[in-house]
Amino acid sequence: MTGYRRVRAALTWQRPDYLPAGEFELDAAAVARLEADTVGVLAGNPGWTERLAFWAGRDLFVWAIVDGPFQQQFFPRDGRGEWLAGLARPALVESAGRALGLAGQAIDLGADGVVLGEDVAYSEGLFCRPGDIQENLAPLWAEFTAGVGRCRTRRCSERPLVMFHSDGRVHEILDLVVSAGFDGHHSLEPEAGMDPEVLLARYRGRLAFWGGLSLPRLFRSRPEEIAADVRRLVAAGRDGGLVLGTSSGIVPEGLPARSLVLAYAARRWGVGSSSR
Repeated sequence: MTGYRRVRAALTWQRPDYLPAGEFELDAAAVARLEADTVGVLAGNPGWTERLAFWAGRDLFVWAIVDGPFQQQFFPRDGRGEWLAGLARPALVESAGRALGLAGQAIDLGADGVVLGEDVAYSEGLFCRPGDIQENLAPLWAEFTAGVGRCRTRRCSERPLVMFHSDGRVHEILDLVVSAGFDGHHSLEPEAGMDPEVLLARYRGRLAFWGGLSLPRLFRSRPEEIAADVRRLVAAGRDGGLVLGTSSGIVPEGLPARSLVLAYAARRWGVGSSSR
């Protein structure tokens, strides 16, 4: 399998030859060293079209990451304690349209899928009441996934995959994420109680996941502990549903390179084999 096919298989609940892995943004040297299967480009950032053109059509699955309506409206404001109900719906609708336009542009340029960035949570829970999210955001998310679903990729004329991104503890809204039509959720943050094994079992066949590598453990753990963590993820994702990656999707400065290299290498154990 190519990295592209490995990722697409896992996220559509087919069995990959081994567990795919990748991050939001990696340079070419890191992709080669890690043997990553997927990479993302932050759409809208300076130079993003050139970076997307560089990756498009390669063996990797290429994502465009776009800020969603909540992300656009909530985070630029002074203070983050406002409830979603305080955000003007016309502004949210306009922001959702802007996100869909950017997603369409990225797909035309060669993206294979789109990640909608909506950091609606932190480690202790949601920034907003679930009811506010259901009323104000979920319909816009459904319109976004439907709009992306009408596109076709330049690579194979396939439906682009669509991921929902939020750090933190988002258990309460994952059913809304499924109902809105997303193929998967990024990122799985173990420290926020987002247990990959539990979630894969709960959402089998309905929602795939990307993430699961604990950044604190990558910083401080011994090699054998990192390998054991990855073996558990490999077992959980053996039959599809999981792409390995860090719990943030962005490799932080100072992370020991050897820890990430080890984690990515360990993912090859067991998947695609009937005996291990």
